[in-house]
Amino acid sequence: MHSIHITPLGDHALQLTFPDETVDLQLYVDQLCNLSLPGVSDIVPTYAAIAIVYDPLIWDYGVIRKQIAEQLTYTSISTPPPTSIIEIPVCYDPVFGPDLERLAVHHQLTTEEVITMHSMPVYRVQFIGFAPGFPYLSDVHPKIATPRHQTPRFTVSAGSVGIAGKQTGIYPFTSPGGWQIIGRTPIPLFDPFRPEPSFLHAGDHIRFIPISASQFQSWK
Repeated sequence: MHSIHITPLGDHALQLTFPDETVDLQLYVDQLCNLSLPGVSDIVPTYAAIAIVYDPLIWDYGVIRKQIAEQLTYTSISTPPPTSIIEIPVCYDPVFGPDLERLAVHHQLTTEEVITMHSMPVYRVQFIGFAPGFPYLSDVHPKIATPRHQTPRFTVSAGSVGIAGKQTGIYPFTSPGGWQIIGRTPIPLFDPFRPEPSFLHAGDHIRFIPISASQFQSWK
């Protein structure tokens, strides 16, 4: 199966690992769902792997591994062009981006250059994790990739947009966090009372749209 590795994950799950992080996991999730394997209770995509949870009273690991390996069709590792792009407004004002200036200085860039490099790409939502509605997005421009804080903050405001290594993401709730915070969006990313609680889903494509502090306030 080319670069796909299947390994046990505890006593009632297995993991499909994709060394190439550009793989479109949703294509494989769709295939796995279409197999309709009895006793499979959950299929969970992560950044470069998929976990499959199954009933050990129905499946022996070796048997389900063999069936998946035989029926899962290898697809292109390249992410297909997006059919639609969700625009996420972000205010990069220092009030909302406490790490923006420090990050710019670290990379010998201006804050405007950091904002441009962060807001120009179209990002793919790799998966939702850490907290309900938290999107882990595909790679930022290499010139602004920055490690997490060594000591996380106790409080990161809901809507905060951050960078951690080569990833960028958005905090759906106020919570502790160690990402480099460079802005904030007024868009609520998770609402349990909506028919679809999470605003974003794995496979979505987004672009950040810079807005002013006054626009941010009027949005709310």
